[in-house]
Amino acid sequence: MGASFSSAAGQSDPLKPRPERVTPRVAPPAVVPTGTRLANLIRRSHLLIVGARNDRRATTLLHAAGARPLLTRIGLWAVPSDRIKSLIATASRPGPSLIRFVEPPSRRAEIVEPMPPRKPYAFTDPLASPTYSWHLYAVGANQVPTAGPGFPITIFDSGLDAAHPDFAGRPNTLMLNTQNVALTPEDYHGTMVASAAAAAFNGVGTEGIYSGAALRSYDWDYATLQSYAQGFAATLQAGPSVINMSFGGEQASRAEYELMIAAFEAGSVPVAASGNEYAEGNPISYPAAYPHVLTVGAIDQTGAPASFSSSGPHVDLAAPGVAIPVQDPTASNYYFAVDGTSFAAPIVSAAAAYAMTARPMEKTQLFDLVRWTARDTASPGWDERTGSGIVDMPALLAAPLPAVDPLEPNDDIDQVKPGDMFASGKRPINTSGKNASLRARIDFTEDPDDVYRVVVPAKRKATVTVRGNDDLALDLWRPLARTVWTGSYGRLAKSDRTTTTETLAWINKSDRAVVFYAHVQLSHNSKYLGATYTLGVRIRR
Repeated sequence: MGASFSSAAGQSDPLKPRPERVTPRVAPPAVVPTGTRLANLIRRSHLLIVGARNDRRATTLLHAAGARPLLTRIGLWAVPSDRIKSLIATASRPGPSLIRFVEPPSRRAEIVEPMPPRKPYAFTDPLASPTYSWHLYAVGANQVPTAGPGFPITIFDSGLDAAHPDFAGRPNTLMLNTQNVALTPEDYHGTMVASAAAAAFNGVGTEGIYSGAALRSYDWDYATLQSYAQGFAATLQAGPSVINMSFGGEQASRAEYELMIAAFEAGSVPVAASGNEYAEGNPISYPAAYPHVLTVGAIDQTGAPASFSSSGPHVDLAAPGVAIPVQDPTASNYYFAVDGTSFAAPIVSAAAAYAMTARPMEKTQLFDLVRWTARDTASPGWDERTGSGIVDMPALLAAPLPAVDPLEPNDDIDQVKPGDMFASGKRPINTSGKNASLRARIDFTEDPDDVYRVVVPAKRKATVTVRGNDDLALDLWRPLARTVWTGSYGRLAKSDRTTTTETLAWINKSDRAVVFYAHVQLSHNSKYLGATYTLGVRIRR
């Protein structure tokens, strides 16, 4: 993802220059620990998270080991730690291991902004009060038609208070699990986030960006990957949605990364708050820093970055996150004026769900449309504080749709090879073993790698060519290769130039058709954050 298209006004959204010293985000490696490291994991936890191959053999072994499925879509399991050694040993014989990674189950998310004092409010219809509900005007919510329920918003947070004036008896609201809500900053956070996204237009309290939205809520415990994965299982079972995650932690997790990939593959768009630690060292926050997650920073009433809003190459865009009014459910004549990227994120989530409802599209189109239509802030162009700018709801309706970015997500071999992360994998780009081509996009942080399966008939030569509007790198990988992320094991060929056109060839000398992998990425010499390209496969004797 990350190329240009023509706006409604006929202007071209230019490719964003890649700033210096930007480090692309990468997925944490998939590791099966051994020796002392495995012993330490077993000692610290009675359960371990296991990512397994998504096939029947692995499932049979995991059940025999007393494992509990967390998200079968990507082969994610919770395994008793006293069974993990024998499971790893058994799963590695014979041939390649059926276990992809093992990691501890802790998550330790931080999601809560300080609860400010209550203040009396003096409005009954927030839309008529720009003084209080400035955020509605800042994103143009007052300039677009109202819409009924359509593409849902999932609030993945603490629970939703069903007695809140904006949610009591609300139609098209689905509780994905039991909502345990107390009037504490921790438990009320999810209700405040939901209010910023979708509070009803009912003449009472505040109003959400998309007040008529279909709303879903999952109440999770902030701490364990088991709860996290179970929440995603429930979320994906309910169907595609915009998934709002107003929380984060400094520790990356392979399992969490795969949950984002699973959601995106299923047609959902994950949205995350960038974090509130800009003045405390500005640490990288996850899930915000994973690919295929729309990451939202906060602005204040002047359009400047909020002083607390965390920054980095992973920030895609921004939304209001200062003095956002949310109603106190215990007293209808009081509201909270809250600050935080926790409230900027649901504004983007609601805008994205509104756009998908008003003009249904494919997930990669929505992902890029939200970013590319963002309105420049006081700092023109892309920057690490506000990304591409402020979410702009009228532009979401007016701009032409980007093209579909095909076969996403396809960041690594295990996402496209059948039976690895996904049971069905991705189809080869030349399913019949003939010539084929496709057009796609790539992005330095949101979609850093594209991997494709290529069929080569027996005794044939495959020539793979990639042409783009920036410097690209092309690799070819053997059928038994497991990943393009580390080392060079399994690599067939690597481009030795970094230009806008790269060509590599490989001859299948065997007596049967073979599937290998073509890997496209931006080169180290690339000038921009994203590029479009054409990938072609030519089969010859």
